[in-house]
Amino acid sequence: MHLRTFYSWLFKVIKLQDLLTDNMPGFKGLMYPYSNDNAIMYPMIEIARHHFKFFSEVLYILNRENPISGIYAHQNLQQIGADEIRARKSYPAVLEPISGRLDRLNDAEADCVIMAKDNLQLGTLLRSIGQHVSHLATIYVIFSEEIKTDLNELQEQFPEIVFLNLSEFSSQEEKIEALDVLFKFLGDYVILGRDSFEFKRQLNCNACIKYLEETFAYAFYLDTYFTKDLFTEKNEASKIPCQYIREDVFAWKFRQSSHHRELFNHVSMGLYRKEDILSRIQKSNFVDDLISEWENNLISGEFVGLFFQEARAFDNGIYFFNN
Repeated sequence: MHLRTFYSWLFKVIKLQDLLTDNMPGFKGLMYPYSNDNAIMYPMIEIARHHFKFFSEVLYILNRENPISGIYAHQNLQQIGADEIRARKSYPAVLEPISGRLDRLNDAEADCVIMAKDNLQLGTLLRSIGQHVSHLATIYVIFSEEIKTDLNELQEQFPEIVFLNLSEFSSQEEKIEALDVLFKFLGDYVILGRDSFEFKRQLNCNACIKYLEETFAYAFYLDTYFTKDLFTEKNEASKIPCQYIREDVFAWKFRQSSHHRELFNHVSMGLYRKEDILSRIQKSNFVDDLISEWENNLISGEFVGLFFQEARAFDNGIYFFNN
């Protein structure tokens, strides 16, 4: 990469999805190995808008006669990367420098919304949350009518949890209004999941929230379907490329998993921004309809999802995908 300088805050507001390739052969879904200077400089110039400077004076000499230089050895890949990057939507200008963008998240917590169909599985999940999940605010349980009579013991055991039976509302309008009220009480970040899961490893919601905002990812997936094994299958047709981020966190671009639509379009156990959940379930009214509405509402392939190399939540098998 050639000599250049920039403020770090400019680089930090580039979305991870724009640093990952789309169709570069051999590198799909990974960080740009070529044209990476384009990947970072175009967005930063767009963000800075008029606050950049080109030096016309020659500061150093580039040896373009080197036969192994990227411009000769990987010219086709460089062109593919440059074309991808230039075709993307421009970043809006930022008029003032952004400092401490993540500082507001130092005490951030997540709420949890669980869709429940089985009181035994629900009890297992709630107890596992108490043992393994930190930086969690309030838990809300949306339950189906058939388990209503079996919930008394759980409600006594977990008095701090809010239980909501939408079937008690007679009309569609009342159910939608009840959901609207629920989401008004939720914070900015929500773990959305089904009661068939159980947490078996420690989960720090605050750390996940920071990862989400640092990378501008769509969601942080927590369950066993999102492990590195799926992304390193020997079968090339099923293999999904993923990019290592830090610690045990990986990312993948949704476009690269089009043959695994259920990866990013199902309800299992994941951390989302509340605004993104609301945009997908505006017309839902109950547990099954909520899940169906979610899974039939496609997400842009441009987005990026995060996952742990070692899953935090494990499916106990009552149901998984609503297919």
